[in-house]
Amino acid sequence: YEAWIDYDVCGDRVSRMELDALRRLVGVGGEELSSSGGKLDGKALAELGFSTREVAELFTKLSPKAVPDFELDLASARSAETFAERFAQAVPSVDKPKH
Repeated sequence: YEAWIDYDVCGDRVSRMELDALRRLVGVGGEELSSSGGKLDGKALAELGFSTREVAELFTKLSPKAVPDFELDLASARSAETFAERFAQAVPSVDKPKH
């Protein structure tokens, strides 16, 4: 569950270009990360080849995201048969097997 939250819900993929931009700001030395103290605004990112859309996407990806807290309420659990019936009803009549 935690990995799903970390990677699929709150994580994101980054492109090579996005990684290159981040590497200008963060260095890796041995076992630590360090900051260059620099900054990259939209103009600087455009000079690196980012389109306006790509700049907006990067800013969105790097903006803080709330971590959802899903609570499992076993009292509201439904049987497997309930879902089997719902799914069967969703199948168009032309695709249903004939008996």
